[in-house]
Amino acid sequence: MKKKAFLFDLDGTLVDNMRAVQEGFFAIVKQLGGDVDERFRTKMSDMLGGIYAHPHKRLLEVKLIWNGGRLLEFGFYRRLKMIYRAYMELRDISFQAPLFSDTISTLSHLKKNGYKLALVTMRKKKYIFKENLMHPLKHFFDAVVARQDTANLKPHPAPVLE
Repeated sequence: MKKKAFLFDLDGTLVDNMRAVQEGFFAIVKQLGGDVDERFRTKMSDMLGGIYAHPHKRLLEVKLIWNGGRLLEFGFYRRLKMIYRAYMELRDISFQAPLFSDTISTLSHLKKNGYKLALVTMRKKKYIFKENLMHPLKHFFDAVVARQDTANLKPHPAPVLE
């Protein structure tokens, strides 16, 4: 059976924002006086990768940052400051992250060969094509399902069925 359509996620699939967010987080830790050694980087990167697509991602991110501060032996207020700074800065970093190098050529190839393309993302619609970097992607997609378009978030199958 020939495939007629492809579904794509945005964050971590078409956009290389995971690396940008991790590096932004490590920069915040350094600015707060934390030692970002290889052990800390590995532990935090592994934990972040495990929660990235989780439906309760925000709560788990706070817990991750809190525990990261504990690993660094930060006091209570320093951990709160780290959480605050992360939320104020990392969303913007994520939204300005670069596309993966093959994103445009892959989408172009699929469109040229007659496939329908859909974007299924946990981003709010107003943030999907917000940055200038995302505008080249807009014309590729025949359908876009954002977080407010469905009652159940990924990995539930409902967003795909929308």
